[in-house]
Amino acid sequence: MSEATQAALQRLYRGVGQLELMADDPMGRAVIHRKLSSIVDQLTTSLVPEPTGSLQTAPPRRIAVAMAMAVFSHPHLTRTFRDAGDPSAIKTEALVASNEVMEKALGLSSWELDDLREEVDRRAGTMLKQTTLVRWLQSRYPEPDRIFKMMFPGVNQPHNPDLIGRGAHLYAVVDQPCVPTTALYLPWVPGDRESVVGPLDAFRGRYVDSGLKRALSRGIGASDTEIVDLLERTITLIPREGMEGLLRHDLWRRRGFATVTTVGQPYPKLSWLSREVDAGDVRWQDWIRPDSQPLSLHEPVPAFDSIAQQRVHTVLEALYTDLLARLFAAEDTRRTLEEVSLYDLGGHVRTVLDPALRWVRAKGSVTWLARATQREPFETEPLLADVTRQWEKRLDHWTRPAPESFDHSVLAKWVSTLGCFDGVLRSLLDRRPDPRWDHRSILFLFAGHYISECPMDRTLMAHGMDPTSPGMAIGRWFWPTWVRLLNAIEDEATTTNAEFVIPDGLF
Repeated sequence: MSEATQAALQRLYRGVGQLELMADDPMGRAVIHRKLSSIVDQLTTSLVPEPTGSLQTAPPRRIAVAMAMAVFSHPHLTRTFRDAGDPSAIKTEALVASNEVMEKALGLSSWELDDLREEVDRRAGTMLKQTTLVRWLQSRYPEPDRIFKMMFPGVNQPHNPDLIGRGAHLYAVVDQPCVPTTALYLPWVPGDRESVVGPLDAFRGRYVDSGLKRALSRGIGASDTEIVDLLERTITLIPREGMEGLLRHDLWRRRGFATVTTVGQPYPKLSWLSREVDAGDVRWQDWIRPDSQPLSLHEPVPAFDSIAQQRVHTVLEALYTDLLARLFAAEDTRRTLEEVSLYDLGGHVRTVLDPALRWVRAKGSVTWLARATQREPFETEPLLADVTRQWEKRLDHWTRPAPESFDHSVLAKWVSTLGCFDGVLRSLLDRRPDPRWDHRSILFLFAGHYISECPMDRTLMAHGMDPTSPGMAIGRWFWPTWVRLLNAIEDEATTTNAEFVIPDGLF
């Protein structure tokens, strides 16, 4: 890690800490936000890796798969989902490459390419079904009040609800407090998000009126299970105040990028991160010795690590998605003040791990554990108190390291991973396009497919950058792979096929 990166990380860490101390001072927070925006720019610029030189052989398999799926997705986004009246629609022609060209450029076999193409087509079919669902609902139930009752049964009817259809998405608009745009992709983001209906991800397809679901099933030709999934991909709740900003931020979904990459869909996908947990979620059998006399603990810290790893990985994926959506909807790559909040990794991790800590702190958990282990509550209470202390200490170790040890902390790694992804995307979007084709829409697709297919980093909870993280991989491999693919397409276009050459003197 360079000295410039270390200095920027330290300044960012101290600045985020100051934001926490000034929670009740909006003016002070605004000043700090502006300073942090400059620091984040310095950090992301310093983290952009040098791209790999021109490729003499095919790229690594994971890079090749992401590029192939990006190319197969591009015709759907420029033709299948294109709305002539939508100014945000992609205006470029569809990029089409034969299997022979893809084999030559990416090193994937023909049958692998066919499988990838079929998967992309299947996802595009889901988007078309969403469009049919929206049109069916709007034509069958033009009154917003009536359909709102059917979609949100058991909820107090808000005053003057609206339903706005945009392509394959339907937005239920109600009068409730304004929310940050990050809430569309980060449902755990704190804020005043309560209303008569609930937060943005309050809609659940399984609770929709059963008669409406049966009619939908017959009307668009889908099974009951598929209808629930389609509803949750299609419908969400947004406040009237700040509606335009939220709709703009949701272009990533509306233009079909979320559907074909599976990054950002469906709307309630991440609601489990802020939901209350039960004993199974905290894996109590991993850190309790039920047969011991007296009852004793067994490595509660490793158990907490295993709980945290999946949640932290999901948080990072969601942050990548929010950045993709922001850059996709933005007219330029200049950073907004709201994006600075994405770098409060400590706050995000504490929020998503709080449900597990609340369970071990709860008095009801003492009674539950006593029944499960056939002991008395006075035996389980001190054990849960000890687990709480160890887990809180472990969480502080990750999210509140001492300033002198921050450079070598796991929190610095998480921030650097996000910063690298952010900086790489901005640098590639600002890069002069190849004269043969504009790379920007392909870049968004490539990044989305790579994130979707990228496995969890095995060293996620340890210090040290992962060379296969999305930012590092995209920064090193996207451009040379893209140029190699364009060269292969150009070679095919300029090569004459001998089978179609007419011999001299034939006529």
